[in-house]
Amino acid sequence: MGKKKATVEPQGTEPPAVQIPRPRLNKLKVCNFRCIGPQPVEVELDDIVILVGPNNTGKTAILRAYQVVMQHGSAEGELTKEDFPNGEIDPANLPTIELETVVFEKTAPGERWVRTDPMTNEMFVREKWVWSQAGAPKKVGWDVAANDWHASEGPWGAPHVAQAYRPEPHYVGAFQKPEDQAKEVVKLLSRAITERVKGMSKKTTDETGGEGPTDYEKLLGAIKDLRLKIASDAATAVADVQEELTSMISAVFPGYGVTFDARPEDVEGALDLYKPDPVL
Repeated sequence: MGKKKATVEPQGTEPPAVQIPRPRLNKLKVCNFRCIGPQPVEVELDDIVILVGPNNTGKTAILRAYQVVMQHGSAEGELTKEDFPNGEIDPANLPTIELETVVFEKTAPGERWVRTDPMTNEMFVREKWVWSQAGAPKKVGWDVAANDWHASEGPWGAPHVAQAYRPEPHYVGAFQKPEDQAKEVVKLLSRAITERVKGMSKKTTDETGGEGPTDYEKLLGAIKDLRLKIASDAATAVADVQEELTSMISAVFPGYGVTFDARPEDVEGALDLYKPDPVL
C-alpha cells in the first residue's frame, strides 16, 4: 500500500482571510424630526423600501433622517434649526434617530454593543443620535451588559470608522438635473471600482493556491524591474551630479554632501491602476 505524501506548510504562512459579510441595516426609528412628532416612526429596512402617503406626512423626513445618520461626522450629518419640529428647539422633545444594524462578527463594533437573538442567533447593534441644538449630534450606543444607552460612547468608535461599515446613501431630488444626477452615480460606481483595486493590492498568493503571485503582484514586480533598470542606466549621470554638488556643499559645510535616492524599489504607490474619465 502506497504511503500518503506528507505536506509541510512554509513557516510564516498565514491562512486565507475569511471574508466577513458587511453589516446590514435592519431598522430606522425617528422622532421629533421635521414633521415627525414625539410618537416615533419605525421603518423596517430591506433591500427595497417604498414609502407611500400624501404630502407632509413624513416621507421626505424619513429619507432625510436616513441620510443624516449615514453621513454622521460630515456636514451632511448636521441639522439646521429647520430640522427641529416647528423650527424650534424643545429640550423635552429633541430630534432623535435610532438605527439597528445586523452584524456578522463582534470585533469591529465591539462585543459590549452586540446583542445576540437567542431564537435566530442574529447579532444586532443599536445606535442613537440626539440633537440638543443645531449642528452635530451626540451619538451613543446600546450597552448590552448594562441594558441601557451608554452615556457617552457608541460602537465602532470614530465616525469615519463606523461609516466604513455602512451603505453609501444616494439621494435623488425631485427636481435635480439629470446631468447632476449622472455625476453622482458615476462617483458611486467609480468608488466601487477603486475599492476593488485596493482589494486587489491586498491579495496574496493564497488566492492562487500558493502557485505564484497574483496578476496585481506580477504587475508591481514588472514596474519595479523597469524602474531599477532606468535607475541603473542613469546611475553614472546621477553620480556625476552628486559629486559636483557635494564638492560645492562641502566647501561651505565641511563633512556634508548630497546623495540622491530614486527609491526604485518602492512601487506600492506608483501604480494608479484605474483612474478613468468615466461616462454614464
